[in-house]
Amino acid sequence: MPKANKDYECFECKSIITKRQEYKREIRFENPNDKSRLFNPLQKPICMTCILDKKYSFIDDKFNSSNIIKFGMYCGREWAKVPDDYLLFLYENQKNNQYRSEIELEYNSRLLKSNSNEINPVSDINANEYINSLHDKLLDTPKFKNTPQLTDTMRTVYVTLLKNKDTIKRFKYDYNSYYWLFKKSSDVKINLHSNKIDNRTITALYERGLLKPMQFKDDIQKRTTEVIEYEAIYDSRVLLNRWGE
Repeated sequence: MPKANKDYECFECKSIITKRQEYKREIRFENPNDKSRLFNPLQKPICMTCILDKKYSFIDDKFNSSNIIKFGMYCGREWAKVPDDYLLFLYENQKNNQYRSEIELEYNSRLLKSNSNEINPVSDINANEYINSLHDKLLDTPKFKNTPQLTDTMRTVYVTLLKNKDTIKRFKYDYNSYYWLFKKSSDVKINLHSNKIDNRTITALYERGLLKPMQFKDDIQKRTTEVIEYEAIYDSRVLLNRWGE
């Protein structure tokens, strides 16, 4: 182990690592989302006691409490805010989750407070109503007051959808990465090498109010809905031709 060339404060226990004392520098992250994406890692000095105890803390101290959720759609919120049926879903399906102990702690605490000693899931009717409300939000696309500015790639996608009366469909690269393809216009190239459309282009067009969701992928248990197909919305403010053609 390296020896300190000056005094440091241990990131974990806040004790002083004195000069010439053995210590280790380890990577720490601001929050669990950054850790899962390996985003913006920071080196922190850790004393040997904390190294041996395998202590790990986040830079944002909020996430070091067992009362705060560190993953999923409720990340950063208190466990008390999680609906019963979502907690039940986690308990039954997330057996190997790294925060399994926190899931079990919340699950068991609710069982102790329950008169019937069981957790009753919210009815499918309520869950469906929630999903439908998410659909309504996505269908209510934003509108630009001024002429939306488009890149060449955005213009190619938008014009192709309008002229060919086409739609775009989402496909999966890997765990959480997606690309999009025209449903009919397979001969249209986005660049010299591929006809795949990246997710940023689709997001930018949607945020300009130029795309309308056509098909969704829903997860009732997780209370989530994702758009998997779009069509174009005609907007007279957008110049469809380049260079005034």
